Amino acid sequence: AGVCYYPFFLMPLWISFYWHRGLGRLLSGACISLGVLATLLLLGGVTAFLAHLQKMFGLWLPSMEGLEGVWGSGIPAIFRLPVLVGFIILSLSYSLWPARKTLGTLICGTAAVMLAAQFWHGYGGGLYMAWFLPPVLLTVFRPNVDDRIATKVVRPNWSSAAKGNGISAVSEMTAS
Repeated sequence: AGVCYYPFFLMPLWISFYWHRGLGRLLSGACISLGVLATLLLLGGVTAFLAHLQKMFGLWLPSMEGLEGVWGSGIPAIFRLPVLVGFIILSLSYSLWPARKTLGTLICGTAAVMLAAQFWHGYGGGLYMAWFLPPVLLTVFRPNVDDRIATKVVRPNWSSAAKGNGISAVSEMTAS
């Protein structure tokens, strides 16, 4: 549950969506959750902490033996490397394209990155539908949200959601 390197590939897309408003909240939330997850690794003991931290952040070279899923079906494992490079290029390209990101492009881009992660994942690659199915379903069955950009739907500061007539930001966003 504490594998964090998949969400890191989503960060260019999400940072570019929240660039004009809400970036501080996104980054502070990500840092707080990473801190909590890293602190929970200490429950396994201080000696195993560094090994668990390395696994959590995926800090190792791609393995070529003992692969499962798509890569265990006879496809040479060396072909994972160009797929991994293409995945990284896709992930980084979302920081620049499309220039104006709406909630619809955020959902579609998240689905594309999560689905593309399955193609290079060595252990059960292509088999973990629970990771990418929710954003894919949101992409297929979403209403028209092309007018939802961060500068319109994200409050300028944290305390402004409590002001006004008590309507939360989410209910106000869906009502408009």
